[in-house]
Amino acid sequence: WASKHASIFAPNKFQLTHHTRRRRINLTQPVTIDQKTIAPGKASKYLGLTIDGELNWKLHIEEVKVKATKSIGALTSLAGSTWGMSLKDIRRIYQGVVVP
Repeated sequence: WASKHASIFAPNKFQLTHHTRRRRINLTQPVTIDQKTIAPGKASKYLGLTIDGELNWKLHIEEVKVKATKSIGALTSLAGSTWGMSLKDIRRIYQGVVVP
């Protein structure tokens, strides 16, 4: 397919995660594509979402919490009750950075 459509893929960016709750399946089985072996991992990223093998979203939620905490900490350093940016400006930054 890749040669037919003049596409080039980067095997070092390939990710393999088995998504199942069954325990009888071999979850350590690697896949070989173009002489490159891809070992399975616990989670993979797709379009900004971190998807783990059990499909329970715990890892993704934790990553979002860490990112939001860092952003809120940065906002805290920009504002104070007697100094810093106005509440209106802080709210605008919050809605543009933390909320999405």
